[in-house]
Amino acid sequence: MQYSVPQFTDVEDKIFGPLTLKQFGIIGGAGLLIFLAYSATKDLLITIFAALLIGVPALGLAFGRLNGRPLYNSIGSVAGYFLRPKQLLYHKQGSKSFHILNKREEKKTDIEDENAAAPKSLKNLYYDLKSNQAKENELIKSSGVIKEIK
Repeated sequence: MQYSVPQFTDVEDKIFGPLTLKQFGIIGGAGLLIFLAYSATKDLLITIFAALLIGVPALGLAFGRLNGRPLYNSIGSVAGYFLRPKQLLYHKQGSKSFHILNKREEKKTDIEDENAAAPKSLKNLYYDLKSNQAKENELIKSSGVIKEIK
């Protein structure tokens, strides 16, 4: 049996013409506040000032996008960031932990000294073997015990 799988679940439904319900609410609320400002004052200059002060941010909030998401989805996160207390952690290190740390560092340096004496790569090992072999051959020749066979 086949079932239809919903597509585009992250796209909001357009309810009022090209506007979603949230966009319509934001723009409608801003329009209502501007209308109340005009009704209270009956002054065109104050109404224009209120329209600029309220309307422009409302349009930005309704139609703006931040990282591909509508701006009104990010407002809660931004407000929470500024209003919630920041949690800062402080760890005091006492003298006991200092001594333990020094002992660990001493152990590491002992191991590093042993590794420094050992050859680091296969080429170095080959070089060391060849030079030791050459020294042994010189010692054997100089002692005269074994004569070289030609």
